[in-house]
Amino acid sequence: SSINLSNISFFRIDDKFVKERSDDVILSIENDIKNNLNLNGYSNVNIQIKGSSVGSKLSIDNVYVDLENLVISDESLNINKYTKIMAIISNTLDIDEKKVIFYE
Repeated sequence: SSINLSNISFFRIDDKFVKERSDDVILSIENDIKNNLNLNGYSNVNIQIKGSSVGSKLSIDNVYVDLENLVISDESLNINKYTKIMAIISNTLDIDEKKVIFYE
């Protein structure tokens, strides 16, 4: 049996499509987390998820939470920001807290 080279080319395109789709899913989740943080009084938080999505399976290695430019609304000032932000992330995404990394 011979290998049809056009089929191999098709699979390369498909891999690229799968990667782009995975990136879209992760970007959507990052934006959902940011929106939920904004709604709860935490703005200018940068969220970066390292992982992949294939079909309906999402595999997350880490969630990086950059608080360098964080702005906290008056209503949220007396609340532990790390605890509250972690709760918001957990409500948006089912993830082990050990995979969430905060930095400022």
